[in-house]
Amino acid sequence: MEVYVDDPQHKITSVTVNGPGATNSSMTYGFYSHMPTRWAPNPMPSFGVSRPSTALTYTFTIISGGNTYTETLDLGNNFIDEAPEIISPADGATLSSKPLFQWKPVSFPGALYRVEIVDQNYNNIWNGDGDKTATSSEYSGTLSPGTYKWLVATKKSGSENVSFTSYRTFKVQ
Repeated sequence: MEVYVDDPQHKITSVTVNGPGATNSSMTYGFYSHMPTRWAPNPMPSFGVSRPSTALTYTFTIISGGNTYTETLDLGNNFIDEAPEIISPADGATLSSKPLFQWKPVSFPGALYRVEIVDQNYNNIWNGDGDKTATSSEYSGTLSPGTYKWLVATKKSGSENVSFTSYRTFKVQ
């Protein structure tokens, strides 16, 4: 599991997080190569692979544009320990410039999904067309020839806590 703050336009100037395993921990922008547009703690707190048995509450203090914002994440209630099973495309497939992505739904009702595409350097190409209940998504632009990575982000409605599938690659010729 990873804890991070998404900042694709790099408008945030600092982030700190308080909670179990991360007390007054400053987060770093783009520190992990697989999260180039996200603030993440170093080291990343470790929670294991199953739902926490007690509430683990984390408070994020975010400074952006001279304003301070506070966000709370309650892993006891909002922890997502399930990612969808990918149906297609297969890892390494060659696709059209407008690929279609499909996956099986997770077991909790009201799950929302979003496909994310990055290039080989993990630069963001597409963050889907919003969080949807649909179990497929077609890229809305036209991809240039090259190799890309993609994943499915899943969250509960009303929660900011997101679970991700592993990256898969595909090529466009």
